[in-house]
Amino acid sequence: MVGSTEECPVAEDSALGDEDWFVSFALGQLQAVGGVRSIEMFGGHGLFFGRTFFGIMSAGRLYLKTDPATVGEYIRRRKQAFHSGETGMLRTYFELPVDVLRDRGRLAEWVRAAVRSAIPTGPAREGHGGVAAAAPCRAHSSADVLPVGG
Repeated sequence: MVGSTEECPVAEDSALGDEDWFVSFALGQLQAVGGVRSIEMFGGHGLFFGRTFFGIMSAGRLYLKTDPATVGEYIRRRKQAFHSGETGMLRTYFELPVDVLRDRGRLAEWVRAAVRSAIPTGPAREGHGGVAAAAPCRAHSSADVLPVGG
């Protein structure tokens, strides 16, 4: 049910030890958004809405795509950018706060903002590189996306 908060033992300040449990829990929470799918990649999972890559699950943490309009809330909450020993730091993917992951309604808002951040919108985004620059599924538009809410 959208807006419900599911009880879970997600730690406030450390990654979970059981990666499979975390992936199952996070995907269950993401069902509130609809249209989200996960693909195993690079030792973690990539999250897609249509063809738009917007998130990463790795080491018991969920990271979402940010842009100048959304990154400030992650920084205010002292969340870190995604870092992999293989790829280095991805400065536009930040760890999702645990309280948001626990609340399906708020999670849906943050995911929609991440999808909006990942959709290329013009010359400023062209040549951005990486999977995020791939053309989004035309069945979804930025009008389907809600801003991050408090």
